[in-house]
Amino acid sequence: MKFSKLLVLCEANICRSPLAEHLIRSLTNLTVDSAGLTARTGDPPDMVYLDMAQTIGLNLGSHRSKPVTRELLNSADLALVMTGGHKRRLTERYPEFSGKVMLLGHWIDGGISISDPHRKSVDAYQQIFAQIRDACGRWADKL
Repeated sequence: MKFSKLLVLCEANICRSPLAEHLIRSLTNLTVDSAGLTARTGDPPDMVYLDMAQTIGLNLGSHRSKPVTRELLNSADLALVMTGGHKRRLTERYPEFSGKVMLLGHWIDGGISISDPHRKSVDAYQQIFAQIRDACGRWADKL
């Protein structure tokens, strides 16, 4: 199957999913959006990831968080989530989309969860940043 529109999901849509959204878009030129399972509408990206993204030429400055909706899932060919818990919660809430939900870290070591660095150490942010870059690169090779 050829994918043309992806949706990347995390918890609050301020750290991991905006970064992955912009990375995948830059690597593939596909239509990519992001949202959060518990996101509020309109929050700016986490400042640490905003700065880290700029070091690799990505500008997250205009990003604003939004919650996942049935409409967003319906319009996506593939939904990438950060953790197995996200996948479970999402497919419980929207079982009709379970066949299009996969882990962002699917291609790393048989499938890894990418934990939330929000309000943790700079080292945690850097480790998760590297995992997201690796995962997005692997997805770009497959898409």
